[in-house]
Amino acid sequence: MKKQLLSLAAALALTPAFNANAEATLTEVWKTGNLQELNANWDGTAPDWTSTDAIKKQSCARFATGRDGVLYTINMKTMSIAKITKDGVEDVYKLPKLEGDDYYGTAISMDEVGNFLVGHYFTKAPLSSQVWTIYCPSDGSSKQFNIGYPGGVKPEDYNDGGLTANTGISRIDCVGRVIGDLTGESVFFVAPHGNAANGAPAGAFNIRIINGYNEDGTTVETVQFEANEYVPTYLGTSGGQNIVQPAISNIEEFGTPDDELAHKQAYILCSGEGGKYDVFSCYKGAPQSSACEKMQAAWRAMEFHSKNNGFDTFVADGHRYFLHSFVSSEAEQSNNNRPMSVGVFNELGEMVASWVNQDYLSSNNGYNSIVAQPQADGSVLIHTYSSCTAYGAAAVLKFTPESSDEMLGSENNPIHVSTADDLMTLATKCLDGTSYVVLDNDIDLSGIQYKVPFTEAAAKAKTIHFNGNNHVIKNLKGAVNVTGEGEEQVTIGVEQNASVFGSIKGTIRNLGVENIDVNVNWFCTGGIVGASVGDLTIDNCYATGSVQGAASGGLVGSCNAGTLTITNSYSQVNTADNAGGHSAGLVGRANAGLSISYAYASGSVTSKNNAAGLVNINTATNVTLNNVVAWNSSVSSDGGVAGPTVNGDGGILNNVEFYKEMLINGVPIYSGADAETLQNTVTAWEAYNTKLVDGYPVLAWQSATSGVSAIEADETDAPAVYYNLQGIQVANPENGIYIVRRGNKVSKEYIR
Repeated sequence: MKKQLLSLAAALALTPAFNANAEATLTEVWKTGNLQELNANWDGTAPDWTSTDAIKKQSCARFATGRDGVLYTINMKTMSIAKITKDGVEDVYKLPKLEGDDYYGTAISMDEVGNFLVGHYFTKAPLSSQVWTIYCPSDGSSKQFNIGYPGGVKPEDYNDGGLTANTGISRIDCVGRVIGDLTGESVFFVAPHGNAANGAPAGAFNIRIINGYNEDGTTVETVQFEANEYVPTYLGTSGGQNIVQPAISNIEEFGTPDDELAHKQAYILCSGEGGKYDVFSCYKGAPQSSACEKMQAAWRAMEFHSKNNGFDTFVADGHRYFLHSFVSSEAEQSNNNRPMSVGVFNELGEMVASWVNQDYLSSNNGYNSIVAQPQADGSVLIHTYSSCTAYGAAAVLKFTPESSDEMLGSENNPIHVSTADDLMTLATKCLDGTSYVVLDNDIDLSGIQYKVPFTEAAAKAKTIHFNGNNHVIKNLKGAVNVTGEGEEQVTIGVEQNASVFGSIKGTIRNLGVENIDVNVNWFCTGGIVGASVGDLTIDNCYATGSVQGAASGGLVGSCNAGTLTITNSYSQVNTADNAGGHSAGLVGRANAGLSISYAYASGSVTSKNNAAGLVNINTATNVTLNNVVAWNSSVSSDGGVAGPTVNGDGGILNNVEFYKEMLINGVPIYSGADAETLQNTVTAWEAYNTKLVDGYPVLAWQSATSGVSAIEADETDAPAVYYNLQGIQVANPENGIYIVRRGNKVSKEYIR
């Protein structure tokens, strides 16, 4: 795209605001039912859709758009933009006369500065998905443009009956919101009608993205359009009144043509079975897919259903919300084929606020429009319009989101985890954005087929601050079960990025992971995290056990984005890679920024390619280790590189020590520090206990047991074993006071 503009409206929408209300509310600003002029009998006595003159004899105002508390629709009878307020309907902008039998349709939208986008031809496919007009109300200027056929599709490929195997162009009834400024830089989505009955294959390309830009920034007439792109829908089917809303909140999030995923982040509302309506991501791999699944489940679970296409989505106070028209009662179900009640859902599928129009009754078909507009004060104006026989209705509502300070998952109201199910379903409880989580007790995963809480797609949209509260998660087991020679391998437990959390960004503090046992053939594996997908801090944590995979680390398998920071933590995890990748005592593979301090690794490391006592630097260029100990018993590689501390270029090492009895590919190093020296080094760090467990330091918050208090011996004539006053065993005591064990007798002695 040629330039990056952020309109004033978009900038205001992003302005943070304090919301003192704890409860989310949806209140009525104004409402009117005085729309007979627009809606009288258009659906009861439908015109001949093939006749231009017949269409123009009725207003046929199916859909509307809204901004600043006013709704707008197309009056096809007068070929004007009509304004709807609490006082009724008024034609305010006469649209330019068009040549031939061209006529305006029902599709209308607005950009973020108030310019209109209007569709043409209505029922004539494929022209209705191709021909559009921009109208600027400030000076009355307009620009008609034709976006043509998708790349590589010829006009003769089009089938008048609907979609063919290689086209996704057909009739357009409604269009989603425009992001940006149509006279500058903008993007909008259209979803032509198409379904399998008309010959569309699964995965048909039937959502379109259009970019507009203005080289000199002057008038509407200079606007150019480029980057037409068809995107496959999730299901490959759609209906004539599909609505597609962008997932991005401003034009800067749209990215460039090279950002493949950014172009495809949108939500599509399409017809489902039984008259229910479902929402899908327009690109199956996009991050919003998980939210779509929750919306679909929530709407399908509602007691009453009816045909409707009122739908929008927005971000307020840092959280994603969805708007959907719904049926609120059995009486409304029997009277309203197109309901006007509006519900606001968070991305977990919970209805957080609703508005029911008690006196709107429709006895025949109609259509819905809902348009959200975030405000600078943190509230959201919601413009809703329903067309129907002889009546119709419009309203403007105001949504005030729940206070972030009181919302579940906020720092003041964290999500509590106390069971294995709580842990495995954690992602479903965390809103997009930032969530705080507290572990209430130890969790034993013995016998549980564990599923990681966060997949990579889910993790990218969430920042999790997890406080283990000095508790332990233990006995997590996940493996690849080979059922027989030549048979497909089946993963038992865990999923991608096998670990406690899977993929994550945020912070993990004060957590112990004990006796983890993960053995998979692919993905990253770690004692705590499989792969970090953004800035992540691990502090005051430890892990023990064994992990094997493609990139395996005692604490983290791979850091893939942002900066991974590890402080005051240790790993006693044996690591291995099963796929010719990377294995290391702390972080198996560094693909992004990495900083480690006051940490040690004592597990064995094996790899087919790259093995390191602490970390393998893969593509990262910013790796720093300060006060870190490689205490590994062995580091070995089948044919690649094996190093006692770090493999790869670009690392900065300060005060990094390694164990002199470490075996590198089976050969002792015979350099470095002995066990006693390493014990003294680590126990001197502030976060660690002065006592040892099985000869290794542990964190201060752990219930450490020294070798002294654990003595159980019967031989009174056993040789003397010396400990300093911190409980650390000393091989060759010098002058000073020591604790001495002789068999089952312990005493304090001064050694000269």
